[in-house]
Amino acid sequence: MGHSGRLGLHKGLPSERAGVNCAVADDPPVPALPRYAPFMVDRYRSVEEYLAAQPAERLPVIQALRQLVLEANPAAEEHIKWNSPSFVLAGVDQATISAQGKNGVRLVLHRGATTAENPDAASAFIGDPNGLLTWHSDIRASLLVTDLADLEHKRAAAVEVVRAWLAEGTDSP
Repeated sequence: MGHSGRLGLHKGLPSERAGVNCAVADDPPVPALPRYAPFMVDRYRSVEEYLAAQPAERLPVIQALRQLVLEANPAAEEHIKWNSPSFVLAGVDQATISAQGKNGVRLVLHRGATTAENPDAASAFIGDPNGLLTWHSDIRASLLVTDLADLEHKRAAAVEVVRAWLAEGTDSP
């Protein structure tokens, strides 16, 4: 069959629905598509590449959050994980900047990808006396920053929260 046969197979046209095999013998098999977006795996290869791709209105907040983490613990090592700047201490990713939300930029505090988490359990973390964090599980919380003025307003308390989180994470077995 000619070109119209291929269209029938790939587009679900009447010839395919009628049970007519419209494939051409030399057509390669079509691989099954994964259920996740494979482009997300290696979208950014470096922090610099990530920063260059961010919208101008979010970049100052992202930069300020990066500085906040490094102020909280200068030993934190920054790299790209989950397509975002992530900070490692004691071999575990413990803080990640997430700029994908509509309401601002989040600093996500977590215990890496291999620690089991329970979304229904409360956290044992006591280093947030001002309630800056929004808890998502027993080991994952986020600090939402809407703009630089918002961060400046809560900066001192946020540095202490992040410092406590990172210190607790380095003490974990």
